[in-house]
Amino acid sequence: MPVETLVHHNQALYYKALQDSHAGAVDCRPFIDFVLDALANSLYKYIDVATQTVVDVPANVGVNVGVNVGVNLRGCR
Repeated sequence: MPVETLVHHNQALYYKALQDSHAGAVDCRPFIDFVLDALANSLYKYIDVATQTVVDVPANVGVNVGVNVGVNLRGCR
């Protein structure tokens, strides 16, 4: 997921982190905390989705799909 999407989904927290980073003396820790938390949450969501969608497929499926797609693409020129 692009960082822009993470920021968009967490705009209020993003602007709060920027504001806190510039309050008084400049301290980038609130912004760094925001970015790391947003990335971690995104990864946890991805891991949850990935582990729920694992499907047991035969070992040769990737090879067969790759060969069939290559043949089909050659005919589409």
